[in-house]
Amino acid sequence: MDVGAALIKLKPNTLPKVEDWQQQLEQRKAEAIQTLQAEGVLVES
Repeated sequence: MDVGAALIKLKPNTLPKVEDWQQQLEQRKAEAIQTLQAEGVLVES
């Protein structure tokens, strides 16, 4: 599965929350990909 990302403008004061979310995804990458595949997700925004 190809995984990609795009840059977006964040709302003020949300960077710490986004960084926590990014760390969670990195730690659980295989699980996240399996979930997306099982749900038939082609694009997640």
